[in-house]
Amino acid sequence: MALSVTRAKTAFQFFQAERLGEIKKELGPGTTMGTAMSELSERWKNLSEEGRAPFHAKETEDRKRFKRESAAADARAYAEQTARRNNLIAKEGEVPSERGARKRVADERAVLDATRRRRRAEIEAEMDPEELAERRRIKAQKKAETAERQRKRDEQERAVAERHKKIDKAEAQRATSRLEFLLKQSSIFSKLKMGHHEEENEEKKKGKDGKYVSHHRQQDGDRKGRPPAKKVAAKTGEEVDDDQDEEEETERHVFLTKQPSCIKFGTLKPYQLESLNWMIHLAEKGLNGILADEMGLGKTLQSISILAYNYEYLGIQGPHLVCVPKSTLSNWMNELNRWCPSLRAIRFHGNKDDREAIIREYFTNEAAAHDGKRPSKQVRNEETGEMEDDNSENPRAWDVCVTTYEVCNTERKTLEKFGWRYLIIDEAHRLKNEASMFSQTVRGFKTAYRLLLTGTPLQNNLHELWALLNFLLPDIFTSAEQFDEWFNLEIDDAEAKKGMISQLHKILRPFMIRRLKVDVAKGLPPKTETLIMVGMSRMQKALYKNLLLRDIESITGKTTSKNQTAVLNIVMQLRKCCGHPYLFEGVEDRTLEPLGEHLVENCGKLAIMDKLMKKLKERGSRVLIFTQMTRILDILEDFMFMRGYAYCRIDGNTDYEDRESAIDNFNKEGSEKFCFILSTRAGGLGINLQTADICILYDSDWNPQADLQAQDRCHRLGQKKPVSVYRLVTENTVEEKIVERAQQKLKLDAMVVQQGRLKEKDKVTKDEIMAAVRFGADTVFRSEESTITDDDIDVILERGKAKTAELAAKIQKADKGDLLDFSLDAGMSAQTFDGVDYSDRDMRNQLRLMAANSMGKRERRAPPTNYNPIMQPKKSMLVNNRKVKLPRVLRLPRMEDHQFYNRERLLELDKLEFETYAALREVGQLPPRDAIEAAGTLLDPELAAEKLDLLEEGFGNWTRSQYFNFVKACAKFGREDLPSIAAEMEIPLEDVTAYGVAFWKYGPAELKKDEWDRAVSNITKGEQKIAKKKKHTQLLQKFLLSFDNPRDEMTFANKGTAHFALEQDRALLAAVDKYGYGNWEAIREELRNDTRLQFQHAVLGMNQDMIGKRIDYRMRQMEKEVEAREKKLKSEKPANVVAAENAILAIKEMEQWEKSARELQLGGGVAPSLANLSEEAREVMEERLEERQGFIGRLREIETQVRGCKKLADETR
Repeated sequence: MALSVTRAKTAFQFFQAERLGEIKKELGPGTTMGTAMSELSERWKNLSEEGRAPFHAKETEDRKRFKRESAAADARAYAEQTARRNNLIAKEGEVPSERGARKRVADERAVLDATRRRRRAEIEAEMDPEELAERRRIKAQKKAETAERQRKRDEQERAVAERHKKIDKAEAQRATSRLEFLLKQSSIFSKLKMGHHEEENEEKKKGKDGKYVSHHRQQDGDRKGRPPAKKVAAKTGEEVDDDQDEEEETERHVFLTKQPSCIKFGTLKPYQLESLNWMIHLAEKGLNGILADEMGLGKTLQSISILAYNYEYLGIQGPHLVCVPKSTLSNWMNELNRWCPSLRAIRFHGNKDDREAIIREYFTNEAAAHDGKRPSKQVRNEETGEMEDDNSENPRAWDVCVTTYEVCNTERKTLEKFGWRYLIIDEAHRLKNEASMFSQTVRGFKTAYRLLLTGTPLQNNLHELWALLNFLLPDIFTSAEQFDEWFNLEIDDAEAKKGMISQLHKILRPFMIRRLKVDVAKGLPPKTETLIMVGMSRMQKALYKNLLLRDIESITGKTTSKNQTAVLNIVMQLRKCCGHPYLFEGVEDRTLEPLGEHLVENCGKLAIMDKLMKKLKERGSRVLIFTQMTRILDILEDFMFMRGYAYCRIDGNTDYEDRESAIDNFNKEGSEKFCFILSTRAGGLGINLQTADICILYDSDWNPQADLQAQDRCHRLGQKKPVSVYRLVTENTVEEKIVERAQQKLKLDAMVVQQGRLKEKDKVTKDEIMAAVRFGADTVFRSEESTITDDDIDVILERGKAKTAELAAKIQKADKGDLLDFSLDAGMSAQTFDGVDYSDRDMRNQLRLMAANSMGKRERRAPPTNYNPIMQPKKSMLVNNRKVKLPRVLRLPRMEDHQFYNRERLLELDKLEFETYAALREVGQLPPRDAIEAAGTLLDPELAAEKLDLLEEGFGNWTRSQYFNFVKACAKFGREDLPSIAAEMEIPLEDVTAYGVAFWKYGPAELKKDEWDRAVSNITKGEQKIAKKKKHTQLLQKFLLSFDNPRDEMTFANKGTAHFALEQDRALLAAVDKYGYGNWEAIREELRNDTRLQFQHAVLGMNQDMIGKRIDYRMRQMEKEVEAREKKLKSEKPANVVAAENAILAIKEMEQWEKSARELQLGGGVAPSLANLSEEAREVMEERLEERQGFIGRLREIETQVRGCKKLADETR
């Protein structure tokens, strides 16, 4: 450590040290330091040079001292620095790990290891030799088993790597064939492959007529498309030859004239068989493709058919991977099992534990290494009597894996192990953003062929088109920048633009097939769409006006501070008002009956829909209702309950099981469900609801493709009735312009996409949005009365058909303009609309005064919670056409559903109470107020007792917050642990016990179904966690009992990952044993305070989630190890049993030897040798013979003594 050097002093400091004390004494007590220092400074100034000389001499001497000490300190610091630097450099023959802090840690470990070995030696010395030998045998056996498992794992991983190499080699061959084929289609593919855009000279840019000719246009020498091929169908229906031109070599092509025989459920339609042959042709050329048929034409079945072709004609089972939206997962599984039962399909989905179980069972390395070929043997299925493949030796128990986009991302490493024959992606527009996680994930999979399914292939910009093409052919479409540069439609030259579009279609032609229902599905019943224009209620008009007024500056165009997001927010508020005014908090009158007619009367759409639904119910139709907002679904649920319509519901929060259950309940034969209410985005994608024939679009989407998706849930193959689509549009509002723009967009899509033209820009602008907001504003301001019509529904529908035809004619007329440059309401002033000039300052001020009582400034608020059935006490009631007001003491209390009152019976008694009170008051026989308050009721004694008992049975003092806390505590401790629940809630145990009984008894009937299901689900999940914690605790204790010192001796059959050492796992499990499973915070602190892990940064940096995951992993490994150990112990006999059996055998062997020896000796022979006996029998027999010889010797002594005694007796006689 460097020396501490005192700084040098000045002459004044020496003077101060000598004279300051004297000055303080002179000035007397109480003198401040400031006064003393001022006096000292004054005397120093007045001091002569001779007087200062001694102090300057001291300063000179002190400076010399400072230099000497500084030099010494610098020298020592340099020496220490040099020593540290030398210590960091390893000397010759020195190991880096044996130096510095590592050496200290290594020394500590060496001491611990020596102590551990000494302790083990002491324990072994004290142990029974047989037990020690048994332990060593078990340890050696465990080590051998671990080595064998590692060997098998390494072998399987090598097999997987070899499988991937084969796939890469085959892909390289396909790439060569693919490029050759594409070069025959168009020369542009060669330029794309080269990866650069060659410069063309001016002569090439000019045609014969001198006009501009696009350099992307085909030259005269280019071949126009693919040459026609003569196809002759073979009688077998399997394959024929295509004879090309003489210049080209003859190739073999497969063309099926009938479907594969393993397609069981029905017959492919001609256009579906055509797409199967198209996919076969793609595979022959090494290409991937887009199956872009219109929604509802059976793309699922067509994609299954190519898998069936691979299975039947090519002998390839798989593996195939199908990635789908969560909403279509069940449908895919059903279709696979129905149409091609020969293919074994699994669903890879579920929570973390479920997925891990599936991975352990199905996604092994051995399964990944399988070549995917069908087995040569077949066996007869005893149930069906048909022959099927014998997969008993196939390590992969499945052929097709169906999973979701989210699971693909989560379990990417598992899926990357496999070499997939076909990768099929349903609703492939998920890939249009090449930077998305899912797009990056699937690009990393090893695949032979890729097939994309989408009903809306070309509705967006060209960059998204490139993303799809890049996914299909990454070796051809490599550069997005180059693609965007080549096909830039933002040019003024119409001829060049047409040339680019023509080139784009030449690019798409080999990869995409698209058919429309109108062209191929001739037997599909027709679909008609009707616009139903609805008015607004008085409440809606007032609300709509207030919404316009509070953003008046934005609407009139006087402020430009609002960005497009803020303007879209205005639109959303107006759309909510059109949907239902109760979507705004504070609008609904809570004093009215929750399910009263006001729910319908205050909304124009709901009033019209009420009439429409009655008509549809009478004629036996079944209805789908789509809306953009889930909170409208809540209101529609109340409406269905009011009218007694049986219904199902799906929105974005519906879990997978409930979604599938709702779809099955609606589609099953003889279903009583009349209506299905769905959110457009969650329920309008990929599900089959063709048992419905009516589709009501409660509100419209900006993107008309989303509404088309919703309509096609019922207008699809399998529909037997004509489909009617009713689109509800609030008249003279923003909704009318949204529908008009959507219809324009659909018309453009029909004319542009189907003709091979693409739109580069199709986004709504801020000006278009503001024009839509202004539309109809004057109508709203002119009248505050309701415009809901009282006409019959048939009249309304006829008016809607006329409006639909009028809009179609308007769109047709607008189509005469430039389709690539369409704008909405062009030329409209930003300040004058519908004859009202909003640039007038006085008028704007007047409008602001009109809005003084409006809703105020918009604030982002949390959406209101779902409506809970609460029965408010009735103050008055009409009895015999007279309004009767009941005294407060006789009224029922506020009864909420979680309080478990018998509300139905109490309401009956309450009605009797009103009638009794009215009758007594009319005849003047009302008891005194004190008597009424004392009795609490005017009913007969029997009914009065019943009413009071029913009120006592309810839990009126339990708030909704306490109810939620009860459910939460049940999930935390389990429903049976009432003492813990009571302690958590700080409520007496007897109260909690009584409430628990009522909760489980009356909850299913009193609570709303979704709330009850949610509560039970939360409690069940909590109890599962408790059971898991208990199971893991018992497992850990059982595992630790097999070690004398678990912290130092714990070992695992599975060593785990290389970056996580055995020492770290020991510390983790020891901490779990100390603090309990799930107490991750305490376990983390224990690890951080463990001196053995002082430099183990991987452990010290773990958070609670990482600790939990690692412990769960080790718990699973332990469970397997303990199960294997117990199974082995059951299969092996205990040592004492083995010893007893050996002893019995030895006894039998000795008895046989003694019998033989006795017979031989009696015959004068010699006893047989003991060498013929087993080792154990020989040892026992030798001991027995030795003991026998001792007895014989003793008997001889006794005989000699007896003989001597007898001789002596004879002599003395």
